[in-house]
Amino acid sequence: SGGLGVDAILSTKLINKAQLEKEINFKLKKKNYLLTFHPEKNNINKQMNFIKNLLKYLSKKKELNVILTAPNSDLFNNLKNKEIEKILKKNKNNFKYIPSFGNKIYYSLLRQVDLVIGNSSSGICEVPTFKKPTINIGPRQNGRPRSKSVIDINYNLKEFISSLKKVSTAKFKKKVITCKNPYGNRKSSYFIYKKIKYNLNRNNF
Repeated sequence: SGGLGVDAILSTKLINKAQLEKEINFKLKKKNYLLTFHPEKNNINKQMNFIKNLLKYLSKKKELNVILTAPNSDLFNNLKNKEIEKILKKNKNNFKYIPSFGNKIYYSLLRQVDLVIGNSSSGICEVPTFKKPTINIGPRQNGRPRSKSVIDINYNLKEFISSLKKVSTAKFKKKVITCKNPYGNRKSSYFIYKKIKYNLNRNNF
């Protein structure tokens, strides 16, 4: 049937850049990255080490903004230790931590950012609709269909840097612009509705 997240995107009235900056209290630069990492219980030490190294690396890139969202569930403290908090405090001008957006703000932000990084299903299922690249890190999204706009890597900083270079190439940018989202094009909810109605009429439940 596809993904209901895509239906939600295409039925949400997004706000423009100026309105978005006011809502999140943060001035966007020419280049902006969005990071979302959810905890992986079986991989937490490797994941934490990678995130710390990733933030240190990105903190040296003063020409770009890094916007971080909160991980899911009550495991948040595993992904926000004192070392990471220090990096955020030292880089207030180009780092922004926002625990929760709400759909309208989140989708409006996806329209403005240049790259999505992390292990969230959003990078796989929703970001391709905005014709933006995703660097998906780790095994959390294994088994899901991929758009050509998604690059999969391990928790390895060298692989990440290599992926950044790939994302900036003309060849990959063309892939992103022409990519199709395997999770649908606003017809998923209608398809589900029709299927349920059909089965109800045939007493298939």
